[in-house]
Amino acid sequence: MFIYLRDRPELLQPGVSPRYLRTQRIRPLTGLAMYVVCGIGGWFIAPVVGVVCIAVVILYHALTCEGLHEGPLGRLLGAAGRR
Repeated sequence: MFIYLRDRPELLQPGVSPRYLRTQRIRPLTGLAMYVVCGIGGWFIAPVVGVVCIAVVILYHALTCEGLHEGPLGRLLGAAGRR
């Protein structure tokens, strides 16, 4: 979807930057990799590890829903970086 939008900037709302599209394109790939790790952890270590890991993935997606740098996670990391 983000590649489609990158190639059709007229579909974007005003103010959406190319940087935002690049960072958002990473999120689904990161989530997919994290789900694989959760499945492996749940299978080989313990099911509870898989469940906890999936909860972490859900939290990751919730915190980065506005973008990796724009949402709550970005504000948190930005505040930590200014200290």
